[in-house]
Amino acid sequence: MTRKRGGLLLTLSRLLLFALAWLCALEGAALAASIRFIAESDTAFERRLAAEIESVGFEVEKPDSPESPLPEKTAAIVYVRNDPPQVELWLLGESGKFALSSVVRDDAKAAGEDPETATLRIAERLRALLQPIYVQAQAAEAAAQSKQPEPPPVTEPEPRPPVLPPPDAYESQWRHQPPPPHAPREPRFIAAMGIGLGQHASSVVPEATLGFDYRPLPALGLGALAVLPLSDATISSASDHANLRAWMAGLHGYVRGSPLEHIELQLGTGVLAAYVEAQGEAQSPRFGRSVSGVRWVPFLEGAVQYWLTTAWLLRGAGAIGLGLPDTPIAFAGETVTEWGKPWILTGLSLGYAW
Repeated sequence: MTRKRGGLLLTLSRLLLFALAWLCALEGAALAASIRFIAESDTAFERRLAAEIESVGFEVEKPDSPESPLPEKTAAIVYVRNDPPQVELWLLGESGKFALSSVVRDDAKAAGEDPETATLRIAERLRALLQPIYVQAQAAEAAAQSKQPEPPPVTEPEPRPPVLPPPDAYESQWRHQPPPPHAPREPRFIAAMGIGLGQHASSVVPEATLGFDYRPLPALGLGALAVLPLSDATISSASDHANLRAWMAGLHGYVRGSPLEHIELQLGTGVLAAYVEAQGEAQSPRFGRSVSGVRWVPFLEGAVQYWLTTAWLLRGAGAIGLGLPDTPIAFAGETVTEWGKPWILTGLSLGYAW
């Protein structure tokens, strides 16, 4: 009976020693293992993913810059992209560098999911990918830090290796894509061309527009623009009439803001130089004549800009100005209208930004 009790006490002591050593190793691993978390924005979606990583047991390390040196105990990198919307998991490869391992795409719009359901699905998928990594990090940290002698083998069955979740359907096409060194830079230059309607006197005619903008500051834009006539404006009085056209070019400046995603509002002012040419025709005994000259058109403008992608955009704009000096249009000595009072232009253009 004494021998049996002694054997039972020895077995219980060994099991207790094994449990204490294992708990110490787990605590050290949990404190040491960390995940570098890189996000291109800070919304409820990114904060939910960071909380999910912490719930697994990792420390979440958010660097000031994606190029900051990695801590020695970094177990993986989680990168949250905005374009395309997806969450990437980067693991340390055999070469000693982090390589793309898994991609969870945010295809909520295509699947018809609401934002909360999509966030829950992506968070659960990320948790499933991180759990086996956490188990491996615990085991490696326990083996490195444990100063206790190896516990004697027990008769319990050996733990099975963790079963990794099946690869995501979209992993293969993104596997070799390197992480971006920094967040995408906002475009500084925009070239655009479009078509619009211009009012020069009492007639409205189609016109082509060309523009080139430079944005030195986030809320300020400067640019050059040109307005080219596509047909003549016709001004009539009884049996007399005149054909008029104007070629215009100038500079403008505007302030801008983005109250909604992908939408930008602009308000500005500028000045155009206009070369105005008119050809009059009259019934005998009167005769028509041709006149031309340069006029100046200060104007106010407003625009709404919609970003189709990070490079292509649509812009709807309207402008109203005043032609100076006065340009009266007269038939038989009687003034019937004046050019550029007011001058109005509305148009739609397609632009490319870089």
